[in-house]
Amino acid sequence: MKFKISVFLPIIESLLCNLKERRQAYSDFGDKFSFLSNFAELKTEDIFRTVKILTRSFPEDFTDEVELRGDLELFIAFIPKEETVCNGMPVNGTTIRVLHVFSI
Repeated sequence: MKFKISVFLPIIESLLCNLKERRQAYSDFGDKFSFLSNFAELKTEDIFRTVKILTRSFPEDFTDEVELRGDLELFIAFIPKEETVCNGMPVNGTTIRVLHVFSI
């Protein structure tokens, strides 16, 4: 019983605390970058929301909302909306299409 109280329970409590912190970190990351999973299907209001999130999160890197919005809209225009074929295989998913179009 002493082992359970003095060792096991503090380890479990520490583990739970760390998992909550990680969950919050991944949630924050997802809020900022989840738009990349459906990049080609973004609507104008989604682009506005994304630009606001990015400029608030990274003010040193993104100082001009209008410029970033224009860059995103231009980038989206280069992404094919239909299914792309790469090496004879159909490529599904926006992220993969982006990689394929720009040969990354």
